[in-house]
Amino acid sequence: MVSILIFLWIAFILLFLSYVARRFVHKSILYPFNNWDTIDTPYITLNIQGHDFNMIVDSGASVSIIRRDFIKNLNYELSPRVIKMIALTDDGVNSDTITVPINVNGNEIKNDFVIYDGSDIANFEVKHGITIHGILGVEFFRNTGGIVDFTNKTVKFP
Repeated sequence: MVSILIFLWIAFILLFLSYVARRFVHKSILYPFNNWDTIDTPYITLNIQGHDFNMIVDSGASVSIIRRDFIKNLNYELSPRVIKMIALTDDGVNSDTITVPINVNGNEIKNDFVIYDGSDIANFEVKHGITIHGILGVEFFRNTGGIVDFTNKTVKFP
């Protein structure tokens, strides 16, 4: 009888410690939308390999995009994927894809980015004076577990 009580007590302590570890040790990280009140397109600043990148949050884009002029400082691999981009270009050009390791909330994930050769995305620099380095699409949020919360104007990574 005593051994059963000891076992149950130890099991309770282990469950409690597990709960505390999940609840308080590994907290989610929130990235607020930048300039959401003045700009109609949400973007966040994401640190990728020590460099800050302003990335449009586009839950309607199937892939993520990064400008070619900003990848020179990143460690990446050329991906075998070639994607035909239609939305950012009128004629639909084939674009190379790179795989970039990214640390998101302590977890390293590898994400593919389609390389965009243009110098401006969505006319942000012309309209708002803000450099946009790329677009985070659905694939990025699926890989990272990121949750776009338009009500609270944030992206949450577990």
